Amino acid sequence: MESAWENHLLFTPAAAIRAPQSTYAETPIPLDEPLAPNPPGGAVIDYYLARPASGRVTIEILDASGTIVRAFASDDPPELTPEEL
Repeated sequence: MESAWENHLLFTPAAAIRAPQSTYAETPIPLDEPLAPNPPGGAVIDYYLARPASGRVTIEILDASGTIVRAFASDDPPELTPEEL
């Protein structure tokens, strides 16, 4: 059963730049430098459902040619936490 939203792009994604994570392991951080945890690697995708879903919800990431490069579904098993690893 297809919904009205099937294969519908809600928002045009903004341009993204992939940058390698800095590995300045040999450079000590000054004591007065503010420190906070780094965000997770990769892209952050926010989404909003205008009403509760009546079934499975899937987000597909496509490349420029329209090929699926990654997919996420509401019924995927959760990823392992660092403690579980």
